[in-house]
Amino acid sequence: MSNTIVIIGNLGRDPEQRTPGAGPVTLNVADSTGYGDRKRTTWRRVSVWGKTGEYCLATLRKGDMVQIVGEESQDEWTGADGAKRVTSEVNASRVDGPFQRRSRDDAPERRPAPARHAGPQPYSDDEDIPF
Repeated sequence: MSNTIVIIGNLGRDPEQRTPGAGPVTLNVADSTGYGDRKRTTWRRVSVWGKTGEYCLATLRKGDMVQIVGEESQDEWTGADGAKRVTSEVNASRVDGPFQRRSRDDAPERRPAPARHAGPQPYSDDEDIPF
């Protein structure tokens, strides 16, 4: 049985991969609920694999807004002080974004997105209008 979670939030730091070219890309995403003094922020660790992880490394930066779809898992453990702790991790199946860009003044230099083929263009000739 799996549980699907959708998270919309901002990246707390640039995506990172511990071993270049191998393993998951790790994202730290902050999602907030409420407003004013009732605002609550939850930090989530997200693992992204394969081509989706490569996309994240190439295009996402700290502060970008993203939407994550994936499966959440939780691990319970006991800390050194004897208190029980819960760690939550999301294994992403889809990452969409960035949706919101920082201002140009504080934005680091971005790598260009991969070029896409535009395909055939529709025919348009203003002189062929029959009326």
